[in-house]
Amino acid sequence: MGYLLARNSLPFLVTSDRSDRDSYTTAFPDDLDRPPAAFPHLAFLFSKVSGRTHPLMLTHVGVVFKRGHRVTDRDQGLMITNVCELPKPIPTSTLQGALRKPHRDTVAAAISERDGVLTQAADDAIVDAIVRLLPEFESTLLRLQRLRQEPVRSAGADRWELGLDAIRTALRLGDFDTRQLRTWEVPDDPTASVLAGIKKTSEKDLIAHDLEVLPGWTPQRRRDTHVRIFSDGKRHMHVVNVDTEEPERVLGADLIYYHVEAKSGVLVQYKKLEDHKEVRVDPHLESQLDRMKQLSEFGGEPQSHAEWRLGKDFCYLKLCRTKTASGEIDPNNAELLPGLYLPLSYVRLALLDERVNGPRTGRYLGYDRVERYLTNTLFIDLAKEGWIGSTGITAEKLVQIVMEAPRSGHDLIAAIDLSPETPRERMQRQRKRIPARKRTSQTTNDQQTLF
Repeated sequence: MGYLLARNSLPFLVTSDRSDRDSYTTAFPDDLDRPPAAFPHLAFLFSKVSGRTHPLMLTHVGVVFKRGHRVTDRDQGLMITNVCELPKPIPTSTLQGALRKPHRDTVAAAISERDGVLTQAADDAIVDAIVRLLPEFESTLLRLQRLRQEPVRSAGADRWELGLDAIRTALRLGDFDTRQLRTWEVPDDPTASVLAGIKKTSEKDLIAHDLEVLPGWTPQRRRDTHVRIFSDGKRHMHVVNVDTEEPERVLGADLIYYHVEAKSGVLVQYKKLEDHKEVRVDPHLESQLDRMKQLSEFGGEPQSHAEWRLGKDFCYLKLCRTKTASGEIDPNNAELLPGLYLPLSYVRLALLDERVNGPRTGRYLGYDRVERYLTNTLFIDLAKEGWIGSTGITAEKLVQIVMEAPRSGHDLIAAIDLSPETPRERMQRQRKRIPARKRTSQTTNDQQTLF
């Protein structure tokens, strides 16, 4: 069973591969038949493509996990998640030509009405037609068909969830496509690196540690690979999961994002909010804050206007909310975890405020405990444009930071951005990618330059 939706256009949040969302909610006629059972179902999205003469084209495929809530007397909200873009759009006429009756007529009628519910036979026929027309999309379709709504329980769930957020954040900061993370699968070994769930893009992933991305440091080899390479063909990012502790002792994740050309980066320390609200400032967290204070001393004074920052902070504490209970992970979640980014110096001052005091002389950080905080979009915007980050940190100093990691008790995700672009070149590339009519309505994750 499946859904077919035809729209003149899709939201920029869906069509942009730099968005931190891949879900799409739209009104759907309540009088149409519903698939009787067995969610999830595929959803085929047709829309107009700028610069193409075809009126409507199949551009995206997503998944519907459950019935939506009623939004009007005639419509209900239909949420489509895990929206994946086809390698190239398929004209409606081409797709219909690849279908036999009665499925050809079913698709034509649904597009004419702008909405439709497909039988299982029609759904299978469309999938088969897409595979014949775009065989490189077959693995994505198979993955979408296998998706489950229920979270997966695993001893490695908590650190994998934070580790995936760290990798996704790094890709956003570097303006790399995050769709490769949609292929992430739960590793069989709960002690495996979060990178073990990401399909290797090439054999280069196996030898990336020999490329002197981090001079003076070589990651330890285990049975799972610790390096993945993300690339758009010209720019490259190496993401490394550093062995810092025995897997059973790992409590969370750290992210170091470092831009080689700018000699600058940010460090994010992750903590999972208890009951989605706050976290207790225990001795372990206090030691992590002390460690970040030591790391912050690596920063230098700006020597040019390109190195100027809003402050000297490049270490941040991210307090995360998740949709799953502790010990569970939703492998289908492709969005950044919501939460609070707190600069280190801000945390130090916040801990002096009486609002952080809790029962039995405890201190807590969370939404109701601090005056202000940075959101995902604001943090990424500021870092991408170079308003926050370190100044004058070399790769050699970064190695020293990495070697300090065993004190944290966290997985360390080191994302090394090798993009050779200047800020002007990055700005020109992004403006060329984004149609002029969309620049005025960009989401905050689509701002221009990095450092």
